Amino acid sequence: MSHKMVLKIFLVIISLVSCVVSDSCVTYDFEGDFNDSFSNFGICDSMPLWYVGDYSSLGISGPNSLSTKFIAPHTSMSCASSFIFTMNAGGTIEVNIYMEPTNDYDHLQVMVKQHQSNGAAIITGMAYLKMVNGWTTARIPIAGPDTYQGYITLIGMAFPNSKVLVDSFRYIPPGTSETVCWLYEPPPTTPAPNPDCIRPPGEEDSSFWTKLIIALLIFLNLVVLVLTCVVFYELGRRKASIPLMRRFVSTPSPPPQPST
Repeated sequence: MSHKMVLKIFLVIISLVSCVVSDSCVTYDFEGDFNDSFSNFGICDSMPLWYVGDYSSLGISGPNSLSTKFIAPHTSMSCASSFIFTMNAGGTIEVNIYMEPTNDYDHLQVMVKQHQSNGAAIITGMAYLKMVNGWTTARIPIAGPDTYQGYITLIGMAFPNSKVLVDSFRYIPPGTSETVCWLYEPPPTTPAPNPDCIRPPGEEDSSFWTKLIIALLIFLNLVVLVLTCVVFYELGRRKASIPLMRRFVSTPSPPPQPST
């Protein structure tokens, strides 16, 4: 096998690794335990955390019959950061929001961030909503590296008698149809399950998908390691053969022996 062919296979394997870790959508609503998935991580450290409320207490219907809860900011600047999940450049974050502003200070800012190992964060997408009435969906195209670990941060405030509510959010990978990335379970008449959707930590099926992805990553990384060794072996062998050939060519032939 030539070293060029090995390099091509190496690049294909790398692209497959990116696909495996980032080809699933992520959805989240606030019907479960909010504190298990959201916190005052990062820049939220010095601000009060958003609180969970029920639509029934406000006389508002959720965007879906299965939606009964929301999160909202306090009357002072409030903040909440989500759990960390895999993102891919070119994907989209969608946040379902309800607003009834009564003051110019009522607003919501959504930031998508790349999480770095040193604890820092790089903003890869952002949306700012102010003076919006009723339901709306903020759609945020995200940038950044091909594949990375990231999270969303919600910052906002709502004056008394104002409403700034977040019902749910989802991440849709590039090239994935939003019709297969359901925020809420489909009605019973829908035969197909949600095949490509990852629920946040704490859901029943997240453990299975996490183990499967880790196993695939380990296997693909082993393949990459083997191919890398083959590439370096081929390159080293070719370089070693060149001096030997030059030595053979440059060595003069012995003079002919005189005839007796």
